[in-house]
Amino acid sequence: MGETVHIEKIITGGYGLGRRQDGMIVLARFALPGETILYRERKKHRGHIDADTVEILAPSRDRVQPPCPYYTECGGCDFQHIAADAQLSIKEEIIREALRRGKIDFSPAVLRSIVPSPAAWHYRRRLRLKLSPIGAVSFCRNASNELAAVDQCPVATLPLNRVLMEISQSPLLPALAEPVGELDLLHSPADDLILVRLRPRPGKTVDPSLVAGLAGSLSSVDDVGVLDRDGRRQGLLRQDFDAGPAGRPFSLT
Repeated sequence: MGETVHIEKIITGGYGLGRRQDGMIVLARFALPGETILYRERKKHRGHIDADTVEILAPSRDRVQPPCPYYTECGGCDFQHIAADAQLSIKEEIIREALRRGKIDFSPAVLRSIVPSPAAWHYRRRLRLKLSPIGAVSFCRNASNELAAVDQCPVATLPLNRVLMEISQSPLLPALAEPVGELDLLHSPADDLILVRLRPRPGKTVDPSLVAGLAGSLSSVDDVGVLDRDGRRQGLLRQDFDAGPAGRPFSLT
């Protein structure tokens, strides 16, 4: 069934920290300071236990419903279950504790309060996604190489979400998954352009016709490219073509 623990604080990585009666530290995701949780041990270390939160027995008033349907599966976000104001306080305390441990001055003259983003959601302009062996667009699960398939991300800009949805529905993904392991989606704030960059698997070469087919099917993408292992464009794949639905020319590299 599991054991219960009272959560004292949130630490780096978004883990709720609690202490058992025997002094052993319990680290559990999706918990909040002040909450009592039922947890299940996942892995025991010398000084702490990695745990899964099974049930919130006494919820915090700062707990909210995460907007992302993949929140507990995807490893990209840690704080979506926390109200925005409480997130700022928790993040500030994490920084202060790190400075205390390093014996670094954090007086008000040195460390000012966090300035919140004007946008609570849809602010992120870059996504790095994985392609599963069967072509599912995915993020990594928390602390794992296992993948969680997604077709939306509420922290990414709305234009990136439109591209993510289009790509996740592309019939070309199974063929692309053999040579491509990762893809980057970028939304340029300077000119509002949307870029897609494909990252080949080690030793693999991407067929330009596959890339051209993907690019031609994406209605809101301005540029599609293939990167080498150093993150640079592969010039040998350069060609220009009409994007079709996008109505704009692409430079494919």
